[in-house]
Amino acid sequence: MKHLKTISALLIGATLLVGCSNNAPASSVSKTVSKSCTTEMQGMKMGVTISAPSEDAEIDSVLIDFEMPFSLIKDLSGMTEISEEEIKAAAEQNEDVYKQTIAEQLGIEADSIQSELGEDSIKLSIDLDEMDKLIEVAGLPEDTELIYKDVVESFASQEGLTCE
Repeated sequence: MKHLKTISALLIGATLLVGCSNNAPASSVSKTVSKSCTTEMQGMKMGVTISAPSEDAEIDSVLIDFEMPFSLIKDLSGMTEISEEEIKAAAEQNEDVYKQTIAEQLGIEADSIQSELGEDSIKLSIDLDEMDKLIEVAGLPEDTELIYKDVVESFASQEGLTCE
């Protein structure tokens, strides 16, 4: 679970790099914009998709995806002698624990996290549309504006993140 803390710290760190902005976003007539960034940390994959009404607008949605391969869960647990089916069953049994751990890190309800067991991994997805909660979790001032282009620029400059 310490790896989830590392990933949460990455998300919060990227948010902190955006800093505070007291400038009102310029009005724009452009379409909704979205950017996805991914990283892999010690075998776990994480993706963040950021969306906003325009480049100059505040972010209105952040989708976070975690994918934990069963082989990673097996290695981290130290149970190298168990079969793939047994580790998949253990992952399924601990699904709520994974959700609760991430929920606590992000200060959200565990019920808001979607999970899916695949053939070789468990995937967890969180769709955040309350930016106040993200600002609170990141420890930023309440008046912080998460402007899309600034956040995307910050994410794109993070070593280890690939953005498209």
